[in-house]
This record gives sequence, C-alpha cells and structure tokens, in this order.
Amino acid sequence: MRATLYSSHVARDFSDGQLTIDIVREDERRGVSRHDRVHFSVPRDYHVHNDSVAAALLTLLGQTCREVTFNFPISERCAELLTSYYRLANVGPVDAALERRQPGRHLALNFSGGIDSTALYLL
Repeated sequence: MRATLYSSHVARDFSDGQLTIDIVREDERRGVSRHDRVHFSVPRDYHVHNDSVAAALLTLLGQTCREVTFNFPISERCAELLTSYYRLANVGPVDAALERRQPGRHLALNFSGGIDSTALYLL
C-alpha cells in the first residue's frame, strides 16, 4: 500500500488556527484509493520543521504502508529513522541540503482529549 500526505504547513498561513492534513491511501492490489482529511488546532503564530510534521503524520498510518510521499521535503536523517522504524520501502522526498530538526525549548502535545493526554497537559 502507498500513501501520499499533504500538509497545509507548507503555506505557513495559520490565520485560521488550523493545520489541515490530507491523506490519500492507494491499495494497488485492490485498485482502491481512499482520501481522508484531518484538522489540528494550532496557534496562529505556529511554525514547525518538516521532519516534525513527517514524524507526526506517520503515526496516523502506522505500519500499514510500504511507500509514503509528502508534499514537502524531509532531511536524510528523518528519512532514515522513518524508514527503519516503520519498515518503509520508500519515503520522501528527501532533501540532502535540509538540516535535520534540532531540539528546541518548547514541547508539542498532540492533545486527543483522552485521560492520558489531559494528564500530560496538566503536568
């Protein structure tokens, strides 16, 4: 199975306070394609590294796909880690000139509203 992930973060416009993700999954054996759209609330001044977006988006797919394509480039290091962890045959596009994400001073929390994420938020 193959997936293409489109993230609105590439436009760098969060004036509506949302990050929109389009997920297109293609099952070539069955000749079926599925499109899903998800939204995340983000601050209007939100900024994010491509590697962070790629890592977060792969959690939505898990190990269901062998090939993953984004509408933005990722670093070589990110591609290596994602390929190894999710056992991917191909991930990209990869930009050899893109510096990998460096740790910052802020923590991002994917808040689902469940007990575990609420507890982490309160901590």
